[in-house]
Amino acid sequence: MKRIFSEHFNPTENDIHLKENKELSSDSLQSVDDLEASFRTKGGENYKGFVANVSETCSSENDVQLITNIQVEPNNVDDDQMLANALPELIERTDLNKLRVDGGYGGEDSDKVLSERPSFVFIQTAIRGAKPDPNKFHNSDFDVEQDER
Repeated sequence: MKRIFSEHFNPTENDIHLKENKELSSDSLQSVDDLEASFRTKGGENYKGFVANVSETCSSENDVQLITNIQVEPNNVDDDQMLANALPELIERTDLNKLRVDGGYGGEDSDKVLSERPSFVFIQTAIRGAKPDPNKFHNSDFDVEQDER
């Protein structure tokens, strides 16, 4: 009850006010029967609860593809952080040397882990971030040429 009160209410000297949604932290208590569930807005949608990440083999050389790792975290944990947490043990346990991921998995946390493994092949199939405003210029509108300078 103390946690609910401190995270969802603003006490004043003479009154108690419910906090506005924008004042609530993403890790504020979402349910009294689940103390780790979190809140997240992604792609304009609101989510409460958890996020899961599943790693699996995907080689045409394998007769059977196997799930190699499952992670469950409060849903305000970023994909990049989940990859950074899982990758060292996954590499050690499976001799993994190449990984394909979607755009959400790139970032500073996984970059640090990957920089310690220069021979590891990391293939990110998209770039993360908001869609460009069609009324403004963005990088893909230009051809960039580089030289040794």
